[in-house]
Amino acid sequence: MSVTASVRAVLILATIAGLLLVVRLCPLLRRPGVAWAMRNDSIAYIRLARGLATGCGFAPRFGEFCGPPELMRTPGYPVFLAAMPSLRTALVVQDALGAGVCFLIGLFAWRQRGLLAGAMAESLLGFDIPSIVNSNVVMSDTLFASVIAVAILLQLVAICEGTLEGRTVAAILGAGLLLGIAALVRPIGQVLIIETPIPFIMFHRVSLRKRVVLMLLALCLPSVVLIGWLYRNYEQRGIWTFSTVPALGVYAYQSAWVLAYDTGRSFDEVQAELIRTMPRLGNSKSRDMSSDRFDADPAYVNQSEDVWSRTYDADPVEMEKRGTRIVLEHPWVLAVANFKGLLRTCFWVQRYGLSYFFVSPRLDLGRDEAGLSVRHQLLSTLSYPWLSFLLIVEFALLTSIWIGVIIALALTYRGRFKPIAPILIPLCVAILLLAASAAPWSEDRYRVPAMPMLAMIAAFGWDARVGHPTGDAQRDKS
Repeated sequence: MSVTASVRAVLILATIAGLLLVVRLCPLLRRPGVAWAMRNDSIAYIRLARGLATGCGFAPRFGEFCGPPELMRTPGYPVFLAAMPSLRTALVVQDALGAGVCFLIGLFAWRQRGLLAGAMAESLLGFDIPSIVNSNVVMSDTLFASVIAVAILLQLVAICEGTLEGRTVAAILGAGLLLGIAALVRPIGQVLIIETPIPFIMFHRVSLRKRVVLMLLALCLPSVVLIGWLYRNYEQRGIWTFSTVPALGVYAYQSAWVLAYDTGRSFDEVQAELIRTMPRLGNSKSRDMSSDRFDADPAYVNQSEDVWSRTYDADPVEMEKRGTRIVLEHPWVLAVANFKGLLRTCFWVQRYGLSYFFVSPRLDLGRDEAGLSVRHQLLSTLSYPWLSFLLIVEFALLTSIWIGVIIALALTYRGRFKPIAPILIPLCVAILLLAASAAPWSEDRYRVPAMPMLAMIAAFGWDARVGHPTGDAQRDKS
């Protein structure tokens, strides 16, 4: 490929990324302040960030005093917020990260398959509405997705180099370290540690002994990060746990879900009862933090109680035991509910996010229409033309992505893709993320971290179908 063609391709991809950045900034430009960018979990992240900034260590700041050392959330996102001069600046950075990942995905797809694949990968990811929405929320999704995307791209670039040299080894080991950091942003990132040694399997010309040594080294880097945080939690609270999120999930959510289904009671009622009777740590003060609104900031006045405020002193070991005992009594109910949650994560679009950011500041379908039938919700949606249009666009985009993924897998099975790493490794990562986040309460935001991988695979599939039917990855570059 000539230098002029390369420069032209990069400029095109950069222009698309610039457009995607503008799209992401639109919600921020339309509204002042940050109250509109809050969700219940945002409160806890902000408390932790201010705790870091005001001498509490990794513990929340409640007005004039510090809370107990945090066990539930990991430090990645609070550190990110603490480093920002303001929350609006944090949202701008998140928008830039989202657009930057689109650009990087586009660059890699272009180098592998050509400009059409690059533009498609960048656009499929860039116009995903849940990704846009969540880049404008004080939540960890965008930062988590960005760290994972960079890590996987480092692995793929090293594999596509084809030789195990110093820089490729450094790239793969660096990717492993980034995956460990991703787990510090969101604990669910722990599932990706099993993926860190996979790239070394792709170097068939390297001796088995050398590959095994490098695979173990790749596993060690993120493991050190996890063990270090485990030790911190033990030192601070006397509990060997990376995060209490799994224990809280099985007790306060999965158990509440199956009990609500079994008894016919509402989920909120069952959850509140479980939280009232949950085991507490003996060395913690029994205090309900939910009434301690952070600095009486109007951004949080209208937020409902976050679960952390009622569970910060829970005993995670006993909580997990009780929760596991409850869900094992209803295995079929839990299996069906989790499978439905997986389907919802993969294919669903939640209306409240679209309405909250794109239609009207006064419209919140998630609250105003809770409990209405599907028919009434559909009629309500159709009464807002822009909301209906956005839903159609997102469903069309999701359909295109999943069809593209199926095409790519079919062509890989037929031996049409060489190398196969740009298909199989991102697919492995996407499946791990989607499966780990499957739960009865799944939301479309749980799909956001997997979207860079899915968009890239889909672009390869569609490019092979309509752009390069013979599967020649280099035709566009000649």
